Amino acid sequence: MNGNFLFGMIHVSTNESIQEVLNRSHRYHLEIYRVTEKGDKVEFFCHIEQKKQLLNCFPDAKILEVTGLMGFLVKQMFQPFRYFLLIWTIVLYFVLSHMIFKVDFQSTSESLKHEIQSYLTDHQIVQGTFVWGKDFEQKLKQELKVKFLHDLSWIEVTRSASRLSIQFNHKETAQLNQFLSESLISTKHAVVVKFDVLHGYPCVKLNQVVHPGDVLVQSYLMDSKGQAVSLAVSGQVYGLTWTTVNCEIDAERDLTVFDFLRLLYGCRSQIEDEISEGEEVLKENILQVTSSEGKIRISVLYTCIEDITKQ
Repeated sequence: MNGNFLFGMIHVSTNESIQEVLNRSHRYHLEIYRVTEKGDKVEFFCHIEQKKQLLNCFPDAKILEVTGLMGFLVKQMFQPFRYFLLIWTIVLYFVLSHMIFKVDFQSTSESLKHEIQSYLTDHQIVQGTFVWGKDFEQKLKQELKVKFLHDLSWIEVTRSASRLSIQFNHKETAQLNQFLSESLISTKHAVVVKFDVLHGYPCVKLNQVVHPGDVLVQSYLMDSKGQAVSLAVSGQVYGLTWTTVNCEIDAERDLTVFDFLRLLYGCRSQIEDEISEGEEVLKENILQVTSSEGKIRISVLYTCIEDITKQ
């Protein structure tokens, strides 16, 4: 009986007497349980699969409830709020499964990653964006391949639930080394701190003081017979340099903090224009700040590491 309750039992009420209920049940082979009298009515349970027999046997029977698992499902089907909740759940799942919550990058170039991020932002492909269409990833992949044709060697765009994943490798461009037939000459007063020489014969040492015009890397080498053998020269020599930068602004009042910052940023802008990739500014020392004839002037000494062979 416990197993039958699991799948469902019908709780029935009828106006017939207990004796009539028992007689009809026996005649129609109807299995009934828990027969009780409640006032002028008789209540009992029967199997849910015998519902048709029940109604034939007791046409006036009133079904009070359906118990068990089947009864639970039947009752839920007749609850309007359940339908609303089910529809809302389906809609919510559909919306959330088409929304981007996170964009992941697996890249070999940080600078290219930032460029692709900017491209996605400009095209509204960010967190919280709705994505429609099964071929969204393929279209985005093609757009990125066209946009960054000269920078990408491989790219893959995939989407798992609400996570968009972009994996790519940047295109490594082979740099052709430029070979010179002339020696590398110092263009500045400096202290040599690093060699990046592929070809040639260095004729100065680390921490050596050099001046403009000094030969740093020779384009020849003397052999055992005392004859000069030409060498191809390629590379750079880096040295510690000192550069004084001056900047001035017009002013009809005393120096303010804002004026001082304008002057300082002006000097920094000048030194940044002179610094190339692989070089750096080590120190910034303010030498003096003067004010005369309606102008405010500043002198700043910068200590840098530079390629002292560049023109």
